[in-house]
Amino acid sequence: MAAGLLAAGVRVVAVAEAGNGLGLARHPLMAMAKTGEAAGYAATLARRRVPYLTRHAVTAAHGRDEGSVIGVTLARIDRDWNVLSARDLECDTVAVGYGFVPQLDLATQLGCPTREDLDGTPVVDVDAAQLTGVPGVWAAGEPTGVGGWQLAETEGRVAGFAIIAHAQRTGAPVPGLLLRRRARLRRFAAALQRAYPVRPGWKGWLREDTLVCRCEEVPLSRVREAQALGATDARSIKLLARPGMGWCQGRMCGFAVACLAGENPQPPRRPIAQPITLAALATPENPQNP
Repeated sequence: MAAGLLAAGVRVVAVAEAGNGLGLARHPLMAMAKTGEAAGYAATLARRRVPYLTRHAVTAAHGRDEGSVIGVTLARIDRDWNVLSARDLECDTVAVGYGFVPQLDLATQLGCPTREDLDGTPVVDVDAAQLTGVPGVWAAGEPTGVGGWQLAETEGRVAGFAIIAHAQRTGAPVPGLLLRRRARLRRFAAALQRAYPVRPGWKGWLREDTLVCRCEEVPLSRVREAQALGATDARSIKLLARPGMGWCQGRMCGFAVACLAGENPQPPRRPIAQPITLAALATPENPQNP
């Protein structure tokens, strides 16, 4: 992202990585696949004299009002993300990312079973042909585990071959080349998850007024109050303090609330889609118009 911003003319103050920068050192063959790309980014940052700070993280953003940023608190952290020291840095925009949470709403509404990914996130469980536990429903890409666009495309191709074989009742196998490519990309995705985990020390960055749920404007203090009243899981915290009861229905804050409750996130339960027949779609809104 930083390289893209620089190319667009943005002044980048710093790039901070919570890890040590050597996350894939235990997987040298996989790291080599990304060496050229990483070297290009590093050269761009060095050429523009942008500091690349490992074992650093943004622990707070500061602004005059809700719609502006004037700076951040940049902390030096240890292996478990506990703060060792901190300093303020002036900036007017902050880009923060700690991975991705897959969207499972449609799959779980159809009844597809899930499993826990390496980081505890629920993902759709599929077999070797990308078939879910519901007959006639295949899944591919991020719902089955976040691994990048190449893995998503490959899983989609595998599912496509499987669907055609099922529809034609041929039983034709999926090409071995695709299966081997999928296996390689899945290994790389798993290596990335192991190399760059979210460490528990982030909970120590929070203040009582830290917003946990933006939709309902629920600060950490209300979550703590709910726990003091006896809430022991994310669902009971939601009922007492209302995080996850706003527009997004917990799609933004659900992961954090589950972590604060000391449990892994659960699959979504609230339906978001309603079946509609092709006949209804084909019927004109005004029958008098052709």
